Amino acid sequence: LERNIRLIKSPARVVNHDTNLDADLTNWAVSDPGNIFCLIDRPYAKNQTVQSAMAVCIDQADIFARFNDIAAQVENCP
Repeated sequence: LERNIRLIKSPARVVNHDTNLDADLTNWAVSDPGNIFCLIDRPYAKNQTVQSAMAVCIDQADIFARFNDIAAQVENCP
């Protein structure tokens, strides 16, 4: 099964909070298609596409669902 990693669109609205990639230093991702949640050791920045990082990914539907709600508006990673 092929999976894709996507970025939350910037700017984005999470519940009643406006955020953007430059201001948000969260270190997580969800897969597309779903059920995989990943915690990453460094925040993603578009200018860091060749720097190394490590991720721990969990295939668990309940955890995925919570973060997938936040990541409802996404764009493809460069």
